[in-house]
Amino acid sequence: SFSLKCDQNYTILAEKEHYIPAEVQVKTNSESNANLEKSIALTPEKCTQILAGTLINKQTKKLIPNAIVTIFKDDVILKTIKTNINAQYSFVLDCSNEYKIFASAENYLDENVTIKTSTVYNEVLDKVLSLEPNAEIVTSRGQKMIKTGTIYFDLDDDAIRKDAAIELNKVVNLLKNNPAIKIEIISHTDSRAPDTYNLNLSERRASSVLNYITSKGIDRNRLSSRGYGETRLINKCSNGVKCTEVQHQMNRRTEFIIIDE
Repeated sequence: SFSLKCDQNYTILAEKEHYIPAEVQVKTNSESNANLEKSIALTPEKCTQILAGTLINKQTKKLIPNAIVTIFKDDVILKTIKTNINAQYSFVLDCSNEYKIFASAENYLDENVTIKTSTVYNEVLDKVLSLEPNAEIVTSRGQKMIKTGTIYFDLDDDAIRKDAAIELNKVVNLLKNNPAIKIEIISHTDSRAPDTYNLNLSERRASSVLNYITSKGIDRNRLSSRGYGETRLINKCSNGVKCTEVQHQMNRRTEFIIIDE
């Protein structure tokens, strides 16, 4: 409440945190001690937050400038931007909502994450997005092949693990970008188990890898698979030779040999 002089014009300003300020004009009359009532409606300020972060190479931690970052809400694209020279991006988001971020860059696998905003006004959300680099074509032991990380399998199993799927997706991406390439999938084991057992296990694993790649849309005619068991060791760790676990692991490998391009 205020005590005002009679026969005067006044401006009343109302302010409250997280509301838009409002003002009204009031004119008092000549009646002494009169009570004047005036309602002022305040409009809530829109609650927003800032999502900011950088894009980095998951393996090397190097920055990825000029990458594409898209923000979605309910599967609708809200905005698409490029990361700047410092690999930074930022979006203004509404509070109390769920968003999806989709990031892509040349020679990297796509990445998407979900972000939930809170009810805190002007909160800054920091999110580093890590992209897996694609596979690359190299020459090893006189053969052109697709280089990936190690394709791990559980003991006595041929099922594709989640960590193996990440590596296989790199192969899929390279094959999609190079439709003329044909590959042979070759699986090897170490020497610790009967020879026949290892041969059968490697054939099963090579077949599982082939089936996974075709499930991602690669034409079956571009692929072949074969298991060699322990017949193509790349070191001295054959039957009866004492070796370290690291040496044995070098022999447990899946290779993607380019047979046509």
